[in-house]
Amino acid sequence: MNLEKRIEMLENELKIVKRQKILSRIGFIALFAFIIMVNPIGYISAQSKNLGEVRGTRIVLTDQRGFERAVLSLDEDKGMVGLVMRDELGGASAVLGTSGLNLRDKSGSSRIALVLNTGEPGLALYGEKAKERALLVVDNTGPALSLRDNKGVDHWVTPSTIK
Repeated sequence: MNLEKRIEMLENELKIVKRQKILSRIGFIALFAFIIMVNPIGYISAQSKNLGEVRGTRIVLTDQRGFERAVLSLDEDKGMVGLVMRDELGGASAVLGTSGLNLRDKSGSSRIALVLNTGEPGLALYGEKAKERALLVVDNTGPALSLRDNKGVDHWVTPSTIK
């Protein structure tokens, strides 16, 4: 094969590569336009004036295996909004609701709860099997702290909690 033949072959291959590059760009643009027109996710409201707005009653984030890692949802019947986050399959989770935050271990048992009950804040620390071990509450009578053993019996209680 002579030099002219080789140059001609390389020029033909270069033309093919350039065509493929142009066609792939056109394909990408067409696919992008199709996705925008079809809107397969269905969350973006057609009535939305703000293009950055997303509407829905449940948003789910999944990992590469399809496991739900975070769920933001609305329960209209109870008037509650909640965010549940999980660190891994079968791992610990955090639940953030309109009235508190609950951290759970791998078994799903509460370990820490920060709550707002009828406007009064509280913090509970749980031992094994979700047994309440320490409780701090602030109500209209003042702060109260109690520490309990594994059986739920108070071992140390602040004076304001004794009735």
